[in-house]
Amino acid sequence: MSKRIHKTYKESFLKRLGINVKLVDILLASAVIGGIFIFFLLKD
Repeated sequence: MSKRIHKTYKESFLKRLGINVKLVDILLASAVIGGIFIFFLLKD
């Protein structure tokens, strides 16, 4: 029961954030890619 309430609360929270969630996902992805890129540059 509490799991279902938590899930719906989380979904409504994500819906309220809307584009912010996508923006955060994009920022995280670019940060990871940038980190790997810099790691390989520094490794040589």
